[in-house]
Amino acid sequence: MNRHYSPGVLSFLPDNLKPQLRHVAGALAVLLVGPAALGLPGVSDCNGNSVDDDQEWVPVYSESFESGLPATWSADGLWHVTDQCAPPSTCDGTSFAYFGIDGDCDFDTGSTVVGTLTSPAITVPATAAAAELVFCSSYDGEGGEFDRATVYANGTPVDVVSDDGIQVDWVTRTVDLSAFIGQQVTLEFEFDSRDFLFNINRGWQVDRVRLNARDIDCNSNGIPDICDVFTGASNDCNSNGVPDECEPDCNSNGSPDDCDVSSAISADCNSNGVPDECDTDCNSNGIPDDCDLSSFTSLDCNDNGVPDECDTLLGTSPDCNSNSIPDECEVAGLLLDESFEMGLPADWSATGLWHVTDQCSPVSTCEGSFHAYFGQDGDCTFDTGTAEAGVLVAPTVTLQPSFLSAQLEFCSAHEGESSMEVFDMAVVTINGIAVDLVSNDPNQLDWQTRTVDLSSFIGQEVVVQFEFDSLDQFNNDYLGWQIDRVQITATSALDCNQNDVTDECDISSGTSQDCNSNGIPDDCELVGNDCDSNNVPDECDADCNSNGTPDACEAITDCNSNSIPDECELIGNDCNSNNIPDDCETDCNSNGTPDECESGPDCNSNGVPDDCELTGNDCNSNNIPDECDTDCNSNGTPDDCESITDCNSNSIPDECELTGNDCNSNSIPDECDTDCNSNGTPDDCESITDCNSNSIPDECELAGNDC
Repeated sequence: MNRHYSPGVLSFLPDNLKPQLRHVAGALAVLLVGPAALGLPGVSDCNGNSVDDDQEWVPVYSESFESGLPATWSADGLWHVTDQCAPPSTCDGTSFAYFGIDGDCDFDTGSTVVGTLTSPAITVPATAAAAELVFCSSYDGEGGEFDRATVYANGTPVDVVSDDGIQVDWVTRTVDLSAFIGQQVTLEFEFDSRDFLFNINRGWQVDRVRLNARDIDCNSNGIPDICDVFTGASNDCNSNGVPDECEPDCNSNGSPDDCDVSSAISADCNSNGVPDECDTDCNSNGIPDDCDLSSFTSLDCNDNGVPDECDTLLGTSPDCNSNSIPDECEVAGLLLDESFEMGLPADWSATGLWHVTDQCSPVSTCEGSFHAYFGQDGDCTFDTGTAEAGVLVAPTVTLQPSFLSAQLEFCSAHEGESSMEVFDMAVVTINGIAVDLVSNDPNQLDWQTRTVDLSSFIGQEVVVQFEFDSLDQFNNDYLGWQIDRVQITATSALDCNQNDVTDECDISSGTSQDCNSNGIPDDCELVGNDCDSNNVPDECDADCNSNGTPDACEAITDCNSNSIPDECELIGNDCNSNNIPDDCETDCNSNGTPDECESGPDCNSNGVPDDCELTGNDCNSNNIPDECDTDCNSNGTPDDCESITDCNSNSIPDECELTGNDCNSNSIPDECDTDCNSNGTPDDCESITDCNSNSIPDECELAGNDC
């Protein structure tokens, strides 16, 4: 490249200043003296290639598939990168993208085939005057309304290749994309056979896909970028034709990011072309997050691409126990659940004849109408005329060390040469280890639920693969293999009630109780340990006699029906020491003291306080039971309640005072008999002089009668 300044002029400057001076010198040269004065062949041909600068196309993006399908591209259907079935000449290298079957060099699978080859989003410079897509194409199909080969830009058809008929050799096609200037454009190369007939043609091959732009002036200095670079007015450290000042410079150090990386100014641990200091570093440890993960400096237990400590710190994941482990990683449950109702998920992959379909379905239904199928929709076999093999790969699932158990469950329908173990192999592998040889079992033309114990993989990241291999091209006219509702479930030692919250957080938050403080929520200890069904473990229930059986579950004496055995209520509550709680004893006066423990009178010593026996039993209202009152004649009626003869008015019936007190046996107490001389002896009981025999002592008849 011819620089229009003398290197000798710069030789005395430090190396770090030379690029800046070249930038200034180049710009001044173009602006002050003009391109013509610099010896260029035309006033607008700064690089001397005989093309006017504003008409020169500059590549913005290019891909030739020499290293296979780039990670930034995607392909489905029969699209793949190969060097088979090549056109006569060469477009660019030996590999290209091909919609077809390598062995047959056609796209005849027995069914309608559709597929899309998709590019990454490509930025079309906003300062470009024009943009174009240029690619090599070789098409062999029916054309017209069948075997359609179409190029789309952001979903808009921009080139219908199949309208131009069969192209046996490579043809360079150019498509104007000027309408997309200033946008990001995604290119799609779509092939659609429209039916399953006459599909024995070669298909479609694509190579050297380029997006070019013209008259680009990214720095808006009025000079085409190619001239900025050619004259040295702008540096181009990566020699991609784009002035460095227009390239991404995430660290603002004046050097494009890819040059920082290539020159080792910046590290690029993840090889993504971005200096490490510009990558996401959520934990601020100076290492990009994905490098933290790849080097295991940080863990990513939930496989979300974010270090665990950042999930918890930023609140992306809850961490109720503040141990820097996301809660979802400490519990189990449903870890993988896929039924393919939305097609093949982005985090799954499939090779060979594996695809998602609703065709060739088994008789019954596993879940929904779609399933993953190794076979051909048209004839419901895997007979393509060649040996067929393919793998359906699930995303990575982490089985945490805290898990107690884990299992894989899936629906499977399989038909092949299953009786011969060396052909039509259908096997499930975990991390490359065969765990279920489906083809060893008899053919299953309807859905069968299969279960695989994954407990031996606890503590690992696991990848489930469904691998089919016919091993030869013979006898392949069987159904093949169908998979649906793939689930991985686990139980965790840290989430016994499987509510997706760790046990210790259940307890600390009060969601679960832990009555025995053993770190296990009570609701996880009830099976066989809750005799009274009160949702409390038996060891936490009242057990007053400490015999290991809750009081409520014992066959007990419980006189007061308070669910406490009587024997547990005796202390200070059994005044008469008869092993019966006081509140169960007779308490006739309801004063809280059992009758037999009362200190009040009990005249009849029957254990019943006198005041409880008065009703209808206290005829004289003296608060003494009648049977305790004086009853001299023992007729059951107290003396003072009887209608009696009481000559001396002493409240004692006369009949009760006769003994030794009725000298004349006249049933009258002596003191009530006539005693005229008041000597205490009835007159008729005295040894008297009674001259007139009238039973009156003579001495008592003298008054006025003894002249």
